[in-house]
Amino acid sequence: MILLSWLSIGWAQDSASSVVLYADRPRAALTQVVKDTGVNERALDPRRLRELLTETAPYLLGGTSAAGCVGAPATLPEVLKQINVAEELLLVMESERAQDAIEDAHRRWRCLNEPAESAIGARLHMIRGVVRYASGDDGRAQHAFTDAFHYQPDLAWDDDFDAELRPIFDQARQNMETTATFLVTPFDAALTVRVNGQPVLDTGAPISLGTGIHFIQLIDDDGTVNNLWRRVDAGQTLQLVDPRRISNDRIARLSEPEIQSELSLLIGASPLSTRPTFYAPGDGGSWRYAGGDWELMMPTARDRLRANRGWLILGGGASIVAGSGLMMTSAVLAANRRERIETDEDLNTRRYDEIADFWPLLLTGYWGGAALTGLGTASLATGLAFSIEGTF
Repeated sequence: MILLSWLSIGWAQDSASSVVLYADRPRAALTQVVKDTGVNERALDPRRLRELLTETAPYLLGGTSAAGCVGAPATLPEVLKQINVAEELLLVMESERAQDAIEDAHRRWRCLNEPAESAIGARLHMIRGVVRYASGDDGRAQHAFTDAFHYQPDLAWDDDFDAELRPIFDQARQNMETTATFLVTPFDAALTVRVNGQPVLDTGAPISLGTGIHFIQLIDDDGTVNNLWRRVDAGQTLQLVDPRRISNDRIARLSEPEIQSELSLLIGASPLSTRPTFYAPGDGGSWRYAGGDWELMMPTARDRLRANRGWLILGGGASIVAGSGLMMTSAVLAANRRERIETDEDLNTRRYDEIADFWPLLLTGYWGGAALTGLGTASLATGLAFSIEGTF
């Protein structure tokens, strides 16, 4: 039976659909959430916020997600090889084959499994713009040149290319005057951040970006590369968030709208994002997060009664047992007195008659007390069971 009980408890925790976030003291957090919400404790899965912050990968806020890797992981030498092939094909006026080669280089670039280099990124998009111009697509050629300036803002014109392409190149440079911002919030020392092939230092200073698509790499100390692509427009801010640098005091500050927004984004990026409901203890109640909104929940009178029903039944049972005990004790004392009177001829008849008159009532009290004792004992057991259920 004990083994089955432990198995049932473990199953309930594994299948829990709602998460209770806490800073410390999980027992206190669970108790408060159950009291404030009326949710069965077996449906709750307590998680320490610090553990959630550690398990959640860094993520970006702002901008719009752009297409990322489609295909197998690639290396810089593979990208360079395809760029060189495209350039050679351009020299012999093989524009269609050059386009195939440069697009293959671009697909590999999006799937890099090593740190990108800004010079290679700039050359890739420069050749891509030239190939597009050779194919008669001036508009997309200008977009490619704009992307090249993201990697190398001081990129110079190459006189080996067609001079008629120079005005499109210069226009792309002018488009870079409208900028967005990349906000570099402090991140863990074990994380390397590169934006368009350039390493970012943990300075906290904002970085100016041109409007368009940007390539952000997050590289862990074990060499794992996470490539992110974001399109940003003029005036937008792109912000890196590293959960490992978020402090553990967020639970106590959930009444602040900024903290609610921060934790909402964290939950969305965490491994627990599929859970429908999150709870967190707070001052004056417990916070509930579901469907993108935070709500402060406080217990109603009915919830408080339900939460305390075990102790109420326990108290009522104890009172019944105490009262029935007094009744039985009085009846037993009266019976002893009657026995002494019956065996002692010196006692007067009047006292015997008094005892005799009350004897049926005392006898009823005795058996009534016995029955009430059973009822009170049952109430004690029921109240104890409810109290244990509400505690564990």
